[in-house]
Amino acid sequence: MFYAENLDLLDCGDIGNYITKFEDNKVYSSFYLKEDNINLKYILEESIVEMKANSIKINGQVVLALLFKFAGGNKFIYGRIYNKNFDLDKEHLQMLVFQDRIPICFVDSNNKIIATTLVENDFKNSIKDYIIKKRVKYIPSYDFENRQCKIKELWVNA
Repeated sequence: MFYAENLDLLDCGDIGNYITKFEDNKVYSSFYLKEDNINLKYILEESIVEMKANSIKINGQVVLALLFKFAGGNKFIYGRIYNKNFDLDKEHLQMLVFQDRIPICFVDSNNKIIATTLVENDFKNSIKDYIIKKRVKYIPSYDFENRQCKIKELWVNA
């Protein structure tokens, strides 16, 4: 498997979204969950993933939060916030809307991919709804990074 970005840039405890070319030459918008070894082992043993999407307004901008909850508890909730007016976010959303499945790669603290699973794309309809909404004023994605600490609140409200 090949990935377009360097996993060193992904912090432990975060989920990243990268365009990935797999060995069968299929290209996906994939998610990479990076966790320490103890948490990663627990998440993989539990083998439970729930997914939610929620359109929200941040600083007057409508954005889409794609949320993941692993291992059935509230400890392992992760998410990414997308602004369709930011080119990289738009590229990922356009790919995801046509994917039937989403690869999730589990990465340890040494940037080694421990496991990869394909999950059904439960985000498709929410992404379609978000993309067709009226175009809003552009604000760069970094304006939304401060909101990532509230991912658990987004999960509850989705």
